[in-house]
Amino acid sequence: LSEPIQDLAVSHSGLILASTSSQLVLLRVGENEAALNLAVSGPLQLALSRDGRLAVTGSNEPNSLTLWRLPGGVSSRPWRAPRAQSEALGDGSARSLALSGDGRYVLVGDAQGWLRLLDVEEGACKSHWQAHQQAVRRVRLSSDGRVAFSSSDDGTMACWEVVGGRRWETFQGLSDTLAI
Repeated sequence: LSEPIQDLAVSHSGLILASTSSQLVLLRVGENEAALNLAVSGPLQLALSRDGRLAVTGSNEPNSLTLWRLPGGVSSRPWRAPRAQSEALGDGSARSLALSGDGRYVLVGDAQGWLRLLDVEEGACKSHWQAHQQAVRRVRLSSDGRVAFSSSDDGTMACWEVVGGRRWETFQGLSDTLAI
């Protein structure tokens, strides 16, 4: 890659998805050539399913969440919220993304401090809650998808029950140290 990598996601099957300011690149461990190289506008946040068949990308731009079926890079659709769900989905931007272990859900953290759990197939928002007072920096999901973790520019890291958004625990002064 000729530009610095902005985000990186790795699957259990040995696929690596990388984002630069102008490229989305899919690599296979042990191979020297990109399996997929797409032109994009701006750096993207990435999430990749364990099996490497599904990717979700997003950015700080409104309506930027996109579902990709891999390999092949076919963008199946950007997520567009139905009118009844537009408030729950927010503006469709993403500061951080995490896919559930089974690939059914994606957790999105945004610049306004909200967390949203989206159904991958339906594009519907299943749950949303105000998680932090400032922008969400990182999100992760437990392997069973029941627990969410988030860190924020407000200096907190929190542990959440995904269904209902109940906060289990808050840690202070750890805003950019989330690595799960």
